[in-house]
Amino acid sequence: MSATTVEPAGRRYLRASRVVTATDRSVIEDGVVAVEGSRIAAVAPAAELAEALRGAPVEAFADATLLPGLVDAHAHLTLAADRRTYEQMTGDPDEMMALVSIRNRRAREPAGRHPADGRGGRSLQGRRAGRPDPRVLDPARPLTVSQEVAMDLVRIPAGHGKATRLRAGQRVKLVNTPGAQVVDCWALNAYDLREYMSMASSRVWNMRLNPRAGDTFVTTQRRPILTLVEDTTPGIHDTLCAACDRYRYALLGVTGYHRNCQDNMIEGLSELGVTAPFPIAASFNVFMNIPVLEDRNGLDVRPTRCPPGSYVVLRAEMDCFVAFSACPQDILPIHGEGGAPPRDCHFAVLDQE
Repeated sequence: MSATTVEPAGRRYLRASRVVTATDRSVIEDGVVAVEGSRIAAVAPAAELAEALRGAPVEAFADATLLPGLVDAHAHLTLAADRRTYEQMTGDPDEMMALVSIRNRRAREPAGRHPADGRGGRSLQGRRAGRPDPRVLDPARPLTVSQEVAMDLVRIPAGHGKATRLRAGQRVKLVNTPGAQVVDCWALNAYDLREYMSMASSRVWNMRLNPRAGDTFVTTQRRPILTLVEDTTPGIHDTLCAACDRYRYALLGVTGYHRNCQDNMIEGLSELGVTAPFPIAASFNVFMNIPVLEDRNGLDVRPTRCPPGSYVVLRAEMDCFVAFSACPQDILPIHGEGGAPPRDCHFAVLDQE
């Protein structure tokens, strides 16, 4: 929503160091929310509203994030959808409606008898003879909506953030769908966001730089929060590098705003109605290839070495929020030589109730 040139009487302003918009989920640095009565009248950078702010009532929130208009407005594919809607989404309304039918039946089937897994009934491919199985990854193509539905996957859009809440004992499967994408990961105590996963403490806990299956990450209070229980990748990850932020890209020569992992963490958590109390620089950089050189001192930045579709599984050791960022780094060669663009990744929460 853009700012108006004529300011109505009674308008007041909320100004914060960050504002997450409800329309495109972008992060506005030094943003302003204009309020008239109980309605949001405008959301814009403070620079665009400089004239209106002069002499106006302004409530300032230093080092805070505002989430104007945050409501639970999500919808499911089973609601108010017709064949035309599915065709626009997938190009194949019959396939999509079959997948929705599968998902509906999953809610009614006992565990282990999902029609789409080949154990409790005919598979989707069996019913759709002659068509490729939507659960099979094609490295050359991004997943379609129908594939995500079939595999119960949540998309982490390229260069953006997503988050989920886990109960103690629940697992989340993080899939490197294209095989060439780094995903930054954070975990925060669900009841005290000031306690969060610490890479420094976890390295001491495990006595190694690179976690292996069976290793546990601990918090700033040295309590277990996540355990790496499965890893189908070559086992190359990073716990040393700070998550990228807008200052990192400025140092790399970027002018203007560049999407970054620290803002993506805020974006992902904000979709759950959660606001991190402060930026968390130290993330678990899943799939990232930062080798220690032979002098045992220097570091290098190299492309990730994961096959498409490889994944890690993390188990929650306490109730926590887990945030992911499909790293938007497109200058350094972490996604490919010369600075390849980011790509979508996916996650799935296992052990659902």
